Amino acid sequence: MDKHIVKKLMTHKSGQFILSNKYDQNKLSPYIIQASILNETIRDMPILPDIAASLNEELMIRSIFSTAAIEGNPLRHDEVSQIILKKEDALNDKEKEICNLKQVYDLIDDSIPHKRIISEDFIKIVHSTITAGINYKDNTPGKYRNHSVKVGDEEHGGTYTPPKILEDIRTLMDTFLKWFNIDLQDENCFIQSALTHLYLALIHPFGQGNGRSARAIESLILNAYGIRYVPKMLSNYYYRNIDEYYWAFSNTIKSLKSKECDVTDFLEFAMKGIVESFRELKDRNFWHIKRMALRDFCGHLLERKGINARQHMLISLILNGPFPFSLKDLFNKDLFRPLYVNVSERTARRDVEALSKMGLLVLQEDDKFIVNLNLLTS
Repeated sequence: MDKHIVKKLMTHKSGQFILSNKYDQNKLSPYIIQASILNETIRDMPILPDIAASLNEELMIRSIFSTAAIEGNPLRHDEVSQIILKKEDALNDKEKEICNLKQVYDLIDDSIPHKRIISEDFIKIVHSTITAGINYKDNTPGKYRNHSVKVGDEEHGGTYTPPKILEDIRTLMDTFLKWFNIDLQDENCFIQSALTHLYLALIHPFGQGNGRSARAIESLILNAYGIRYVPKMLSNYYYRNIDEYYWAFSNTIKSLKSKECDVTDFLEFAMKGIVESFRELKDRNFWHIKRMALRDFCGHLLERKGINARQHMLISLILNGPFPFSLKDLFNKDLFRPLYVNVSERTARRDVEALSKMGLLVLQEDDKFIVNLNLLTS
């Protein structure tokens, strides 16, 4: 069977609609390979439970802020964080959007692992949760629309008119779900998730909340394949690259209307985000691993009297950052003052010089010192 499956459907009111997973293998294969290798690397990396919990919370807040901001929510990142962490009742529609998105993320996290089939009911539940209790025009939570809408703008490739009537939306959603759940099950998981994002956005089945719903279902698919953390990182990538995001949609729409029926532009953009997110995760996790290894190494040096207790405490304090410091900071900053309150500047200088000679500290161009997390890997 041809791996590239193109289905052309004639709607009643919107003309031809094309479902396609046709893409340029030469362009996308390197991204798919990189993402697969990075996924295995991160999956095998040890991570302490408290670090994992903190990372998951941070990524969730960042993702909720980003997916809401893409749709015009004006709340700042710190305001979004406060709403989520305090769990207070929302006062207005913009705050309700944030609370609703938190419920959607909980719903995705609680979904059955390895269940890689998407149901129409679940998509409607996601949309209903996203838009519940909010006074959107021409929108009923969990219900398909029966009116025409336009999306996009001229600055990003022009406007797009999704299917216009309820009958066409029902037909396209039914066909799309069969296509995904049957024809695409042998497709790479990263491609599957991006295609779902793309086609839920193109069908645009609801009155409001389509973008947030599409990104949520994309996250669900990646979760179902056991992908850690990245599902919560993609919305932030889309937000940070918002212009490219819109252009990827516009260029793909134009390609689908041509003889090529090619979806490479959007898939390549999404794959770049997946790889970028994996790399960020790898770097962050290595940072924690290096910090823990260096902490253990310094404990070993203390036991062997390679460093004294004050020098060990200095490294331990910095490792909690880590952050740069100057010699003067040892006497002026509250963090270091208990260590050096009764110590001369000459002694403090000797501490820093000794730690520098051992490679534990590195002098930066701004004449500040930083702990050398690469000591044990170089």
